[in-house]
Amino acid sequence: MADEIEHIVDQTTTEVDQLREEARALRAEVAELKQEAERMKTLKTTMGPRVLLDVGGVHYSTSVATLTKVPGSMLASMFSGRFEVHTEHDGRVFIDRNGSNFAYILDFLRDGVWSAPTNEQMQRELEFFGLAEAVPVPQRDYKSERFDPVTGLDFGEFEAPGGIAVRSDGNIVVADDHRVQVFDGSGRVLQSFGSQGSGPGEFDSLYGVAVHDDGTIAVADCDNDRVQVFDRDGSFVRVIGSQGTGNGQFQCVSGVAFDRAGN
Repeated sequence: MADEIEHIVDQTTTEVDQLREEARALRAEVAELKQEAERMKTLKTTMGPRVLLDVGGVHYSTSVATLTKVPGSMLASMFSGRFEVHTEHDGRVFIDRNGSNFAYILDFLRDGVWSAPTNEQMQRELEFFGLAEAVPVPQRDYKSERFDPVTGLDFGEFEAPGGIAVRSDGNIVVADDHRVQVFDGSGRVLQSFGSQGSGPGEFDSLYGVAVHDDGTIAVADCDNDRVQVFDRDGSFVRVIGSQGTGNGQFQCVSGVAFDRAGN
């Protein structure tokens, strides 16, 4: 009889301990939810309806509602209020990605329509932001497409080639009017970036291209009166020059080159 009572007491004690542990876990969860709610309140207070972004040096203005439109995406998590969002001295949130490509992502979040060119670089951006499954981007096998103006292919077809350079890996870089295309030695398309315009990563009559040993690409953007620099993946790095006749200014840049130091 005594053993049975002792067993009941031990069992009851164990159950009480379990209940206490569950109560502690529940209190911790409630406290965490309160903290998250406070962070979300702070986010709305500090950012308000507008969010300022610096994506790879390109500035954007949007809203929390737009950035959180696709549940489960990196941007939705980042601006959900669950995490602290660091702002720069100018109040912008910096994201170290391709600034030109982000314009297409932001347009998709705003309108629900995908209008960007299909390429491997854009696919990488979608995967980084957790939007690959949300965006209906048709997959394309670039490496099976050859550059032949007779075929009429979008990629590998030329409109007005203005410059050509060969990288240290043997790949061929062609500046073609308002885009840059990269081919391997057999003529298969590896990469294409750029579009018509005057913004970062946009061109108006490319008249020359140069490639540094590290893969950095510089193009002579003639009618925009400037030189644009990109990394080996085609991500925008910086603009050199502007329209004019002063030092550091151009009137239709027709050529570009690197020295050994990368200048």
